[in-house]
Amino acid sequence: MLALLVLLALACCSAAQHLSRLIPAPTFEEPYAPLSGGAFSGPPIPFHPDPLATYQWDSSVNASALQIFALLPERATLTPGTGPASFLGLASLLTPSPAVTVQGAGGIQMDFGLNNAAWLEFESPDLTPSDAAQVQLSISEYNEYEITNLGPKVGPPTPHPRGDGVTMYRLEIPHSDGSGLFEGVRFAWLRVNATPATPWTISALRLVCQVKPTNWGGAFAAAGDEELSRIWYLGAYTVKVNLLADQFGSILIYRGDRFSWAGDAHIAQSTAMAALGNFPFVAQNLRFTQNRCNGIESYCLYVVQSLCDYFWATNDTALVLELTPSMTPKLEHAKAIWGKGPVGFYGALCTAAGTPWRARLPHLLALSPTTTLHSPPHPCTYLHTRFARTQDGMTALALGCGRAMQRPFLLMASLPFAPGAPGLPC
Repeated sequence: MLALLVLLALACCSAAQHLSRLIPAPTFEEPYAPLSGGAFSGPPIPFHPDPLATYQWDSSVNASALQIFALLPERATLTPGTGPASFLGLASLLTPSPAVTVQGAGGIQMDFGLNNAAWLEFESPDLTPSDAAQVQLSISEYNEYEITNLGPKVGPPTPHPRGDGVTMYRLEIPHSDGSGLFEGVRFAWLRVNATPATPWTISALRLVCQVKPTNWGGAFAAAGDEELSRIWYLGAYTVKVNLLADQFGSILIYRGDRFSWAGDAHIAQSTAMAALGNFPFVAQNLRFTQNRCNGIESYCLYVVQSLCDYFWATNDTALVLELTPSMTPKLEHAKAIWGKGPVGFYGALCTAAGTPWRARLPHLLALSPTTTLHSPPHPCTYLHTRFARTQDGMTALALGCGRAMQRPFLLMASLPFAPGAPGLPC
């Protein structure tokens, strides 16, 4: 139930409602070109959260070049303790041409309706440097300031004078890996820490969102079950919004680990093949992750399973044969360590009362404070499942690809995978 509440909390509106807040992307001092090479020509999809759900890129578009679009806030409210006189014309922030007069201390909270790979910008023709020093911007995936292992996602706006008397201000949080401006953003705040010496104007405010050109190629419908349909599309949107230019991403908020994790990619790639049909990009990511297990034993098997899933979906024997030399050592390693322990559960253990999880996820649990979180399954159950699924997948590869796959298949077949079989380590 908790997972369901979290999913539904991430997006509250349909694609049509989000599309109504879409505005032309800015071109000044932006890292990518505006949305181009296609049109909103696709059929409407009920329950879809993606504002670009009906946008269809032409096949000639370079899919490795990210593009941007911009969204207006869905809601803008004053933060607690802020008087209405501090921000006159607040409702105009929901329009393409806002005119908010800032003349007092306080803050604004903005809800953009769904999570995006994005950054926050505003413009002003009359904000002086001394008053700008009292302004702070912040972003989050939930309705409180985001705080990670690298600190809070809060900072002063970086000014970018346009040369026409208007200055664009942007929250630019440093990313040491050069992965761009984006963070995971649904909520954002603009705070003024002291009464301005001179009232100033917000003449534009937007969320600039990046996107990898990718059409929706799949669909889902559960007759009479709107909630299930919403969950399917939201899960698929989660994969699409995390797509990077050259690989499958796994997290929007920057924590220093924003790259393709083999275990995360296993689920994301399967989802993408069903919902997006971007098989060449899945193949590209399989090549990228073939020797990247991220230091996690089970992820090496996820890499093999991902190749199995791809083969089932495409019958691409050429890629299987290409990657077999990378798969075989993983299976040999699995055979070498099988039954030798110690075996441990990789993840966040919790008591029956769920105390450690409550410490880690206070904002999520606030959605359902009475939720009881139980301990994860026994580690042997987890490992048995991974090995058994890998064996099933290798059987398919052996049948589909012939003699070239016999060696890794026999490696898997020689392991005692069935739970309860003699010689298991647990």
